[in-house]
Amino acid sequence: MTSIGFGKKLKEQRLNMGLSIQDVVEKTNIKGKYIEALEEENLAVLPGKVYTKEFLRTYSRFLNLDVNEMLVEFNKTLADGTTAKSFIKESFRTQQNPTFRINYAKLLRFTVLVLAVLVLFSVNKFWNKNPEPIAPPPDQAAISQPEKEDPKIEPDKEPPKETQNPQDSAPSAPVVDIVKLEITAARGDCWLEVVTGGKTLYYGTLKKDEEKLVFESNEEIKVVFGNAGAVDVYVNGAPLGILGETSQVVRSTFAPEP
Repeated sequence: MTSIGFGKKLKEQRLNMGLSIQDVVEKTNIKGKYIEALEEENLAVLPGKVYTKEFLRTYSRFLNLDVNEMLVEFNKTLADGTTAKSFIKESFRTQQNPTFRINYAKLLRFTVLVLAVLVLFSVNKFWNKNPEPIAPPPDQAAISQPEKEDPKIEPDKEPPKETQNPQDSAPSAPVVDIVKLEITAARGDCWLEVVTGGKTLYYGTLKKDEEKLVFESNEEIKVVFGNAGAVDVYVNGAPLGILGETSQVVRSTFAPEP
């Protein structure tokens, strides 16, 4: 008996529930092209194995399908040499060959600024080339200094003791730089991976309207957002605004501040 692929199961279940691609997009926050790619098993369109599995889990739960069974079917599809080769090649090309564009307007402004600084430096050097002579200081020998009298200490009195300010002797508290990161799924579910100091602090999906996640560290915190448009992020109490579009994968690094 030939098993039905995971893509066909997704499409048949969606049609049985009377849902369109747009209906699924609105409920799962997964882009329509990824929904269609999952149903057609067109893995070359999808953003990579990790994110594809997360999309498949979310879509399967929404359609009330067995998530583990769907993942098994997905892995069977990857076992096919042609499909896996296309999938891995596309993912590697996307990650290793980012588009590099030169902003000629910014480059021109930077060049003009450097030239202006060089001109100002040259003009300043020219005007200060022949400074006015400075009069020599007066002969120190000609200046009479009053003789200092030795302080007299009466025999019955002890010399005054120096008092020490307790604040001068108190050790100062070390200043520690930290970063406090708060993440809230305000507009939809978002898959997250949070790493600091080589340790994974969180790996999973933050559901919409769930309690916010809070992380603190004196080292850099690196975060991968699977659905950047769905979350609100605060760093040390300051809002960052929306980090990207719906279903867009964004990688960010947050450094400690004093």
